[in-house]
Amino acid sequence: MNHESTVRLASHTFDGVSFVLYRMSLGGRIQLLKAVRDLAARLEYLKAGQGESDQCEASLLERELQRVYIDWGLVKVEGITIDGLPATKQTVIDSGPEPLVKEILAAIEAQITFSEEQRKN
Repeated sequence: MNHESTVRLASHTFDGVSFVLYRMSLGGRIQLLKAVRDLAARLEYLKAGQGESDQCEASLLERELQRVYIDWGLVKVEGITIDGLPATKQTVIDSGPEPLVKEILAAIEAQITFSEEQRKN
């Protein structure tokens, strides 16, 4: 058996673009949980708040969590240049097209969560 620790996915949003993600592992799950636990706890607290400033802060924290997920899960992006240079993880996060960033985030979230069948086992 050969286990690949990454998976390459073709973009459904942009022809010719693909991205490589880390597959979830026990070590990866621990690393990710350590990275998000404080932000996630703060986010839940702010979401429970009724004030406009709480809701704005919660929205900002949600974006910060998304950045952590992408930074953790994205290995590389291929087939796209940003400002004339080959895309890197950082340039995709900072300046990449938002539909691509959302697609990458959704694919990472799919790697993170268990399917219904996996939860049954």
